[in-house]
Amino acid sequence: MELRQLRYFIEIIKSQNYSHAAKNLFVTQPTLSWNMTKLQEELGVKLLYQVGNKVMPTTSGSALFEKAVTIINELDQFSETIKTDYSLEKKEIKIGSNAVISPVFMPLIQKFMEVYPNFQITIEENGSVKTQKKWLMRNLKLVLFLIQLSNQI
Repeated sequence: MELRQLRYFIEIIKSQNYSHAAKNLFVTQPTLSWNMTKLQEELGVKLLYQVGNKVMPTTSGSALFEKAVTIINELDQFSETIKTDYSLEKKEIKIGSNAVISPVFMPLIQKFMEVYPNFQITIEENGSVKTQKKWLMRNLKLVLFLIQLSNQI
C-alpha cells in the first residue's frame, strides 16, 4: 500500500467518480483504476463498487477511508511541522571580538554560511573587557580574542 494510492482512494470516495477524481488529482482515469485494482489486490478485499456513474465504498472501503483520511491528515501535518521546524528557522549567532576579525577567520565564517545558510552572523568588535562582559552575560555565542604572543618563551 502506497500513500499515493491512499490519496487516490480518498479522492475517488470524495468525488464519487473516477473522472472527477482523475481531474482533481491531475492524473489519467486509467492510472486511478490501475492503482485501485492494485490496492484491492494487495488488501484482498473489494473497496469500491459502482452504481451508474457513482463510485461508492464497500464496508471495507468505508473503514479504509476513515483510517486513510486520518493517516494522510497526520502525515500532511507532520510534513508541515518538518518544513517549519525550528532548526530551519533563521537563527543568529553573535560573535564578539577584541579586534578586527582577521582575514584568517573570514574564510571560515564564509564556509559556515555556505553550509548553514539559515544562520545570520553578527560580529561585534569591542575591547577585551567589554567583550568578556558580554560573554559572561551570555549576549555572545562565540568569542574570538586575538592576542599577541611574546617572542620570549
